[in-house]
Amino acid sequence: MLRREGLNPFKHHPELPSAFAVFPRHARSAAEVVWIPVQGCSVFHFANSWEDPSDGTLVVIGCRSTTVTMARDAEAKSGERSLSFAETAAHMYLWRLDVQRGVCVEERRLSDAAVDFPQVDQTRHGRPSRFAYAVELLQGPEVLAKAGVDNPDALFYLPTVVKFDLEAALRGDGAAERRYSFHNAGRPGAQAYGTETVFAPRHGRGAGSAPGLERGGGDDGWLVSFSHDEGTGLTECHVIDAVTMRLQARLAMPVAVPFGFHAWWILGEDVVA
Repeated sequence: MLRREGLNPFKHHPELPSAFAVFPRHARSAAEVVWIPVQGCSVFHFANSWEDPSDGTLVVIGCRSTTVTMARDAEAKSGERSLSFAETAAHMYLWRLDVQRGVCVEERRLSDAAVDFPQVDQTRHGRPSRFAYAVELLQGPEVLAKAGVDNPDALFYLPTVVKFDLEAALRGDGAAERRYSFHNAGRPGAQAYGTETVFAPRHGRGAGSAPGLERGGGDDGWLVSFSHDEGTGLTECHVIDAVTMRLQARLAMPVAVPFGFHAWWILGEDVVA
């Protein structure tokens, strides 16, 4: 649509409205789409969504930014001012959508942490999940320099994994965040940063019996992430206890694994040779 109007789809257009498109999974026509307006924003990644049985509204959890522009100087290159980190950063956010009336009845930020690439226990997709995980972002030359990163061309770095208690956030008690730092887990003087961190369910926890609820609804397992050290060029795979957010194992990789945007977890038995 933006291209049809002669607009750049990768540039923020604050004058345009934002809306959710809600439709049945097996919709047969565009007539079944319900457009629900929300406050102007951009969302690259969602954590989860489910229907609240108490009132039928849809609860949507995702990382919301006020601009679609990820690079803080992208606008400046087109003759406009450079954006600040505060303007480009995303935060864990809640929307509550009333599909029957076609309105958003609630939307609010759940945390001030600048995060993205959210994850939940995959077995909780489409169902209430108490916990979500996302990686904290360092972005912008001033922020990166303060953190000791000597790479002015970097778009961002991911120094920390944050665990959010969505149940507490929905009550209005804050997201009760807990953190795992790749810096603190690294060797002395390390410049270690992570990648998108995935959730791996604990093996043998009992499939088909509301997995994860025994330990809080989505933390009965492990978080897995590659961690690359900018100083040494070495890469490790970190396995983190999702309950305590403490390092459980570190595996040295035989070759460097470059920073990547996305990751996923699948069971070994599901891998087809």
